[in-house]
Amino acid sequence: MPSASDSPLPAPHPAVVYQALDEGGVLFSTDDEVYYGLNRLGARVWELLTVAHSLAELRAELEVMHPDTPPATLEADVVELLDQLRDARLVVPSPPRRPDGG
Repeated sequence: MPSASDSPLPAPHPAVVYQALDEGGVLFSTDDEVYYGLNRLGARVWELLTVAHSLAELRAELEVMHPDTPPATLEADVVELLDQLRDARLVVPSPPRRPDGG
């Protein structure tokens, strides 16, 4: 049975515009016309949603940025953020990956 860390990550909603800022980033939902602010960690998570394939992979990338933060803390923070992004309809389920990796 796969763990939560192996679960596929959501994908950015196609109607959401992202802008990186020095202090993090901002998301704008063109569907709801709502802005959502991200701190630096949140902005990095958003950026990694397009390249990381699992929570474990995303957490490993963040561990490089935050080597003094326990991995369990990073993962809990990411899960909380992803839940908030889902609730705000800023992310959508990732499409299933093909067996050939595409």
